[in-house]
Amino acid sequence: MGNSHSNDDTCECSSNQTASDSQPAMEYLPAILYTQGSLTVVFNLLLCLGILTSAKLRTWPNYLLVSNGIADLLVGIYLFPVTNVRWMPSTCHRIPQITCVFHAAIGSHLNKVSVMHWAAISVERLLRAFYVDLHKRIVRRWLIPAIVICWSVAGVAIYPRQLLPWTFNWYPYDVEDPFATNDTCQALTAPSCQCRFCVNRLQSGIAVFFQFFAPLIVAIVCYTCIMVSTCRRIREANRTRLSLSTIADHPTSIEPYKRLSLIPLERFFSSREFRRIRLFLMILLAFTVCVGQHICFRIPVLLHSGNPQTIKDLPPPREDFFLWTSSSKNRLATDIIAFSNSLINPILLFAMSRNFRRSLLNVLCFFRQEKALIDDPPSSRRREICNRLNIPPP
Repeated sequence: MGNSHSNDDTCECSSNQTASDSQPAMEYLPAILYTQGSLTVVFNLLLCLGILTSAKLRTWPNYLLVSNGIADLLVGIYLFPVTNVRWMPSTCHRIPQITCVFHAAIGSHLNKVSVMHWAAISVERLLRAFYVDLHKRIVRRWLIPAIVICWSVAGVAIYPRQLLPWTFNWYPYDVEDPFATNDTCQALTAPSCQCRFCVNRLQSGIAVFFQFFAPLIVAIVCYTCIMVSTCRRIREANRTRLSLSTIADHPTSIEPYKRLSLIPLERFFSSREFRRIRLFLMILLAFTVCVGQHICFRIPVLLHSGNPQTIKDLPPPREDFFLWTSSSKNRLATDIIAFSNSLINPILLFAMSRNFRRSLLNVLCFFRQEKALIDDPPSSRRREICNRLNIPPP
């Protein structure tokens, strides 16, 4: 059982080695968080403004990107270390229980909102690929409900799980001494030095599956269906061209079609269907890498085989709970990498999409370049084609 605290503003650590080991990393952590948070806010603000001010990008499906950009912008604000919840100097200050609980819940909520949006975008891409006629009607009717679902479902799955046990004292949330060697899930008599609280193992495992793996599986299934459909269309097109080329007058005309049938992958990667989902596949891959490593760090904790700084041996009556702390350097590193996904998303959009780069330039030029950046009118395109064919323009 943990030792009781005094009423001083700071608490003495029972292990000087723990504080000295974490001190060098903690010196640079606020600068890292401020830099990452500021860049995340700036890039996502530019993304939202670019979509809302561009005539080409201001479409119904792209409003999902605006909603996700707002969530990523809030992640940048969340990263600012305005309290001692995320990092600890040599002397740790008292942290109220409600601050710890809300801080953990808000960060988890924003991450889950992001993966819910990418799942919704994958469903929209699937509708666009298979139901072209109904795509616009469905998107217009279900856009606002989809955005509400992305924000609310993640919150419903997180906040009650965090706040209700703390509110009704269903099980104690904190330990009295964060540096004791025999920590158990005991109720606090005063705010603790660290955000350490007991979480139900079964509830956490179910939450991790439905908040991360379920939307990720939906996105992977949708994009897989689109790619399989694209491969089938390319194969059918090759068969049709080969059958037509066999009855051609010139036997040499079959050669390019033979080559096309031998390189279906090249046709696939250059197809319009793949180019439409290529950007979102890269974003989904980046999200999986960034957030997946954080989930992999949590799984051993859920299985009761984690880092001694993160999990303690609990007595038999408390076997279904585990201790979770923000003082572990490993968890701080995984948190920083996980939240970097909110910074990578707008960078990928600007880097891989010409329209998004144009919208960025439009915003940076104070919305004065919109007319100049719109594609050439049809007359200009016809003139360019005539010049390539060496024929006089109409």
